[in-house]
Parts: sequence; structure tokens; C-alpha cells
Amino acid sequence: MKFNLYVDISPFFHSQIHSTCGYMGATLIKNGKSNRIGEYLKDEKEREDFMSSVYSRIVDSIKEIPDIIDNMIFVFDTFDTKCFRYQIFSEYKANRKKHHTAYDYQSFKQCQKDFMDFLAENGINTIEIPRLEADDIIGKLCEISIEKKQNSIILTGDSDLKQLLHTSKNCCISMYDMDKKIVFVSDDFNINKIVDNSGDEFGGIMSDDITQDKIIKFFQKIDYVNSKQQLLTKVISGDKGDNISSCMSYVRGTSTMGVTDKRMDEIFKNNEFDDIEISWDYVEKKIVPALNEVLKTKKILDVFPDPKKFIESFNINKKLIDICSNEFDENDIKNIIRVFDMINKNSRNKFLSIKRFESKAKDWDENLW
Repeated sequence: MKFNLYVDISPFFHSQIHSTCGYMGATLIKNGKSNRIGEYLKDEKEREDFMSSVYSRIVDSIKEIPDIIDNMIFVFDTFDTKCFRYQIFSEYKANRKKHHTAYDYQSFKQCQKDFMDFLAENGINTIEIPRLEADDIIGKLCEISIEKKQNSIILTGDSDLKQLLHTSKNCCISMYDMDKKIVFVSDDFNINKIVDNSGDEFGGIMSDDITQDKIIKFFQKIDYVNSKQQLLTKVISGDKGDNISSCMSYVRGTSTMGVTDKRMDEIFKNNEFDDIEISWDYVEKKIVPALNEVLKTKKILDVFPDPKKFIESFNINKKLIDICSNEFDENDIKNIIRVFDMINKNSRNKFLSIKRFESKAKDWDENLW
């Protein structure tokens, strides 16, 4: 059996719109298109060219992965409904709205719908579920992969998905960051478990049509991640990209200070912890004493004098950041399982052979302006 590939579409679309428009339209202005600010993508030709470039980027990323993958699912954020996280925190991703002024946001969403239709028309598995982000769906796909002992790779540039990494004797969940060109694996990952199929206990990664050389080549440049440590760090320090503040922050003068990723990294580097729990009780008993040492000049309860406030913030952050703890209704789960079970064989080759966008994608950056 080869690897399943779960493609997180959102980073490809957002990366392309950022490079095309620049922050608040700076690139449009630079290229003499100031008249297109707020209007970009309303024109059909612009939408076609935009999708051509997105397609080209995805093709380039998939080609970087040896043909150790076979089955692919392209996963999209919710189209017509707001993600459930906005109900928990109204300011979720509010920091991105300034950038939306550079282009027509509804046309941007329409491009994603059209791209999903384009893939489906060409026999490629896709999935989008109202109220859910692609992260949530991929999280559930990974849970199903583990249950069914199917090895999987997540294709994304979103660090949030590192919390899904998993290695066991039955299967492996890894993540390929298409921006950094690196494979992230869980900290207990061992390449020998993959290439040594003598015991046939590791989910059948090896098969007759896949060589050890291809697997070793893909896992040559890796970075080890403790998935629970990654999640707990994000819950405590927040996520600037999603406008989620540190749950342990305070005001000093005119500045807001908080427990940062850097401080959390220092804690985990200098302390040994048992199995990490994503709970406030664990934070209070294990992390807070370690923070006392990091902060040095002040004890943690002097800096954060209102424990009820940051306990509440911790619980909110957990709901916003932990992509495996969200509640799915019965129909959501049935839909995800249905797409998982009907995953197409040889969909990698099928995707790479699509012809529609090839001519338009070539030299796109040079020709658009």
C-alpha cells in the first residue's frame, strides 16, 4: 500500500493571492494596477489566470513527493458558511480583513468553488463541509487513517497540522511543508520501521511497486515534532496568524506581554515532562512552575493575578486551536468516511495529467501584467 495524500488547498490560494496583490494591494500598485484594488478577480480572465497559477503551484509541490503516494483527497474550507470558530471568538482571523481590501473576496471564494468543480470534473476526490475548515476535515481523515491502518501525508504550509503527526507500528501520519520543502514527523518516527517490512507490522507501507529508495529519499530531510507539545504551546502562546492571543498575557505599561512560543520552547528544552496533557490542571501543575523559572524576575501568579481569566482564555484557545477535539455531527462524519472509502486509485497520475490549465499556467507571472 502506498500513502494517502491529503491536500490542504487553502494555503495555496492564500499564498497566491498574497504574491499577486501584496499587502493591501502594494504589488498591484507596483505593477500599475492600482485601479484593480478591491476589484481584482472580478474579471473572468483574472480568475482563470489566478486559478492557473494555483494549479501550477500544486502540481510543482506534488511532483516534489516521489510516487510513494497514490490516493489523494483535496480538502477545502467551508464556502458559504462561517467556520464554527467565529461563534466561539468573534475576532477570529479579524487581522486578515485589511488584506481583503486588495481583492474582491467573494470572487476569491468563487475561485475556490470553481477549482473544486474543476477537480471533481476530472475525477479527483474533493471534500468541503459547511462550518468546518480544511484543518478539521483533515484531522478527521487522519483519525480514520489511523483506525484503518493507512499511512498518510498531509500537504500544507500550515503549522497547525503538525498536531496531527503520528507514528505507530500500524501507520504513519507525516506532513510535507511545501514552503519549507521539509517533511515533519512525530518525535518517535524511525525510518527503519518504514523500510524494514520483515515483520509486516507497520501498516504495509512497503508494497511490490514501491522501492525503499523512494521512501528514504522523501524522508531524507525531516524535522521531528512532539504533536502534543506543539498543540499545548499553541494553546498557551496563541496563534498570531489566526488573531488568537496568548491565554496568559498581561499589560506592562502600554504593551501587552504574554507567554510566547519562544518561552514555551525554552520550557520544553530545559525540563522533562511525562506524557503531555492538554488540560489546565496539567498547565497549573507542570507548566506554571517551569514558567516561574523562565520569567525569573516575577512569579507567575504575580504577573497573572487573575487565574480565572487565563483559565477561561486557555479553554477558549483550546477550542479554537485543537483541530481534533471539535464536535462533528453525524452527517459530517458520514460524509468524510464516504469520501475516504471512495478514494481513487492512481489519482496522483490522474491529477498530474490534467490538461486544462497547462498553457495558461506557464509563465503566468510574466504574462499577467
